[in-house]
Amino acid sequence: MVVVEHDPEIIRESDYLLDLGPRAGEQGGEIMYFGPTSKVNDSLTGQYLKGRRQIPVAGRQRKPAKGRWLTIKGAAENNLKNIDVRIPLGLFVCLTGVSGSGKSTLAEEVLYRAARRALGNHPDRPGQHRSISGLNQIQDVVLVDQRSIGRTPRANALTYTKALDPIRRLLADTPAAKAKKFGPGHFSFNVAGGRCETCNGDGFEKIEMQFLSDVFITCPDCRGTRFKPAVLDVRYQGQNIHDILTLTVDQALAFFGDHKQNSHPPCSRWSRSDWAISVWVSRSTPCPGARPSVSSFPVSSATAGGNPLTSCSYLTSRPPACISMI
Repeated sequence: MVVVEHDPEIIRESDYLLDLGPRAGEQGGEIMYFGPTSKVNDSLTGQYLKGRRQIPVAGRQRKPAKGRWLTIKGAAENNLKNIDVRIPLGLFVCLTGVSGSGKSTLAEEVLYRAARRALGNHPDRPGQHRSISGLNQIQDVVLVDQRSIGRTPRANALTYTKALDPIRRLLADTPAAKAKKFGPGHFSFNVAGGRCETCNGDGFEKIEMQFLSDVFITCPDCRGTRFKPAVLDVRYQGQNIHDILTLTVDQALAFFGDHKQNSHPPCSRWSRSDWAISVWVSRSTPCPGARPSVSSFPVSSATAGGNPLTSCSYLTSRPPACISMI
């Protein structure tokens, strides 16, 4: 059995360990250790397994402000057993528990819907509860869940945040694009014009199998670049739209570092993390039929019925919804 794992407790129980590194991305890809787990060397992973390195716990957490609380009484929707919960405002609050224990019901169906109704919006009936006090201290409430942020499977963080727009305009301003009368729209894989029409800008084609799972193959015409050859012939400083979308973070920052533009140059208003998210999502192989979603996982503590809930920080493949209250 071969397992890709990050949990140190599971790693310690393994018989053999293959540690790759030394860092992530282009700085990785090397074998740092391979052998019995009990004899792991001083690789980065090995240092943590041996206890020579540790991830420090969060420092002193902020305390709830006096009177800044939401109090939910008698929450009894779905699996909730008529519970009372107090949630501090102005802090990151994490609702924890095993799968199916009622976290999403409490956060979304009870609290979020009740807050929306208190603000004058009535999309859905709130989950069953007796009362919620403190909603008068909220000016707005936003739910970030696992639903798609885009209207098309081709959407990604780069298109959703409009970060690709200045790059398309930059390419459209080149002499080659003007000679071909290409506008910014020709450098979009979401609309007809410059995208490959064989795959409709997906970069792959789906082959439906009657009794097996569908097979996805790289588009034979664009070879995964998503654009027509004429569009790929347009270059800015030697790079076409496909080349730009496959730049690493450091390469992108260096590539656009000298670019001067009066209004919003591509990298002047983006942080390293912004570009990292945008480029990683755009260059990663899409999961055919799936649409990207955005989730946020706040970490702190809450109290339920007067008993503190353990504060924890972890990532799951299906992070819970996040509610932001202002």
